[in-house]
Amino acid sequence: MPFSWYEPMWLENLGFATEGEGWKLTGSGVTELDGDLPVNMPGGVLSTNPIGASGMIRFAEAALQVRGQAGEHQVDGARRVLGHAYGGGSPFFSMWLVGAEPPRLLTAPPERPAGPPEGFSPHALSAVATGR
Repeated sequence: MPFSWYEPMWLENLGFATEGEGWKLTGSGVTELDGDLPVNMPGGVLSTNPIGASGMIRFAEAALQVRGQAGEHQVDGARRVLGHAYGGGSPFFSMWLVGAEPPRLLTAPPERPAGPPEGFSPHALSAVATGR
């Protein structure tokens, strides 16, 4: 397969496996539809890719999964789906997390006083940035 190395590479880059170990997850079946970490549930880009719509198709798949509407490639109990896409020779990249429930703000953001923090010196910052 011309792109078979992408899955192990992305497993490593996304932190699901250490560098050089992503192939073990793929080879052991962990990433299959019924595995512990299903990847490319509808078959990946080579199976479902009209040119130029790759990212939107990946996003739509994530939404179908959390809604329980992905048909033959539905992952039972999917509640959160991580998706990503890139294009244009990789300079354009997006990543998203789709959930079955809306996100909740668990705590209020901390209050911050206006202005720079106590003891802040823009001259010291400039010295660090320029090496002086």
